[in-house]
Amino acid sequence: MQTVTLFDTLTIERLDPEEGIRRITVSCSVDSLACDESNLCYRAAQEFFRAAGIGSFNVSVRIEKRIPIAAGLAGGSTDAAATLLGLNELFGTRLDRAELFETGSRLGADVPFCIKRGISVTRGIGDRFSDCRRLPECCFVVACGGEGVSTLWAYRRLDEMYDFSERPDVSVF
Repeated sequence: MQTVTLFDTLTIERLDPEEGIRRITVSCSVDSLACDESNLCYRAAQEFFRAAGIGSFNVSVRIEKRIPIAAGLAGGSTDAAATLLGLNELFGTRLDRAELFETGSRLGADVPFCIKRGISVTRGIGDRFSDCRRLPECCFVVACGGEGVSTLWAYRRLDEMYDFSERPDVSVF
């Protein structure tokens, strides 16, 4: 897995909570992205407050989308990771990387890597990393004609179609 320069911008605000209030509001620059309880930023905020033991909160998350939706580029995972990192900073909770990885892994397999960033051979459910060499200087072209595909659906289909018990040796990287 490799971090790239394409990114969304998240603005996270800590609003004054009333006693006992537990409010998370998500909005997005793209109308087609769900901003309800199914949104990964919303779920990341829920998981963060649970992990941090914070009972009263009122936060707003604004997503400026640049990463295409359902294009297999981990846009939702990077936004969830940014939400966890941003809330950790904003609330001064100092959850360490291991706690953030664990919290992120409950949201999706790519989220721990998106917290870590860089380049890694990733194993397990996306929570075990091995260092590897950078790719040689090259360019990749990713084209998306607007026909989004659920990453979860795509990987399930691959597992149904192929036997992945024999995997290539990636340790050379």
